[in-house]
Amino acid sequence: MVKKLPENIIDEGFGVLKEHLGIAKTAIFLEMIGKGQGDSLEEIESKTEEFSKEDALKFIEKCKREKKELWNIIKVA
Repeated sequence: MVKKLPENIIDEGFGVLKEHLGIAKTAIFLEMIGKGQGDSLEEIESKTEEFSKEDALKFIEKCKREKKELWNIIKVA
Protein backbone atom coordinates (compact mmCIF):
# COMPACT_ATOMS: atom_id res chain seq x y z
CA MET A 1 0.00 0.00 0.00
CA VAL A 2 1.33 3.42 -0.95
CA LYS A 3 1.57 6.02 1.80
CA LYS A 4 -0.45 9.13 0.90
CA LEU A 5 1.27 12.49 1.12
CA PRO A 6 -0.48 15.27 3.03
CA GLU A 7 -2.04 17.80 0.66
CA ASN A 8 0.26 20.63 1.83
CA ILE A 9 3.36 18.60 0.85
CA ILE A 10 1.89 17.98 -2.59
CA ASP A 11 1.10 21.70 -2.95
CA GLU A 12 4.63 22.59 -1.83
CA GLY A 13 6.12 20.13 -4.30
CA PHE A 14 4.09 21.55 -7.18
CA GLY A 15 5.12 25.03 -6.08
CA VAL A 16 8.81 24.12 -6.15
CA LEU A 17 8.45 22.53 -9.57
CA LYS A 18 6.52 25.51 -10.99
CA GLU A 19 9.02 27.97 -9.51
CA HIS A 20 12.03 26.23 -11.03
CA LEU A 21 10.52 24.87 -14.25
CA GLY A 22 7.46 26.94 -15.07
CA ILE A 23 4.04 25.45 -15.68
CA ALA A 24 4.75 23.84 -19.07
CA LYS A 25 7.93 22.06 -17.95
CA THR A 26 6.26 20.98 -14.70
CA ALA A 27 3.52 19.29 -16.69
CA ILE A 28 6.08 17.56 -18.89
CA PHE A 29 8.14 16.52 -15.86
CA LEU A 30 5.09 14.96 -14.21
CA GLU A 31 4.24 13.17 -17.44
CA MET A 32 7.82 11.85 -17.71
CA ILE A 33 7.83 10.35 -14.23
CA GLY A 34 4.21 9.24 -14.48
CA LYS A 35 4.53 6.90 -17.47
CA GLY A 36 3.27 3.45 -16.67
CA GLN A 37 0.26 1.53 -15.54
CA GLY A 38 -2.16 2.14 -12.69
CA ASP A 39 -2.92 5.11 -10.48
CA SER A 40 -0.63 7.95 -11.56
CA LEU A 41 -0.84 9.75 -8.20
CA GLU A 42 0.25 6.60 -6.39
CA GLU A 43 3.01 6.12 -8.95
CA ILE A 44 4.31 9.68 -8.50
CA GLU A 45 4.13 9.37 -4.71
CA SER A 46 6.00 6.06 -4.75
CA LYS A 47 8.75 7.53 -6.94
CA THR A 48 9.12 10.75 -4.97
CA GLU A 49 8.17 9.92 -1.36
CA GLU A 50 11.80 10.03 -0.19
CA PHE A 51 12.75 13.11 -2.27
CA SER A 52 13.93 16.21 -0.48
CA LYS A 53 13.83 19.50 -2.38
CA GLU A 54 17.50 18.96 -3.25
CA ASP A 55 16.80 15.41 -4.49
CA ALA A 56 13.95 16.67 -6.68
CA LEU A 57 16.14 19.38 -8.19
CA LYS A 58 18.93 16.85 -8.85
CA PHE A 59 16.41 14.57 -10.55
CA ILE A 60 15.20 17.45 -12.72
CA GLU A 61 18.80 18.26 -13.72
CA LYS A 62 19.37 14.60 -14.57
CA CYS A 63 16.26 14.62 -16.78
CA LYS A 64 17.50 17.80 -18.45
CA ARG A 65 20.85 16.14 -19.26
CA GLU A 66 19.35 12.86 -20.44
CA LYS A 67 16.53 14.47 -22.43
CA LYS A 68 18.45 17.52 -23.66
CA GLU A 69 16.70 17.71 -27.04
CA LEU A 70 13.29 17.57 -25.37
CA TRP A 71 14.21 20.30 -22.87
CA ASN A 72 15.49 22.53 -25.71
CA ILE A 73 12.21 22.06 -27.59
CA ILE A 74 10.02 22.93 -24.60
CA LYS A 75 11.83 26.05 -23.40
CA VAL A 76 9.25 28.57 -22.30
CA ALA A 77 10.06 32.27 -22.12
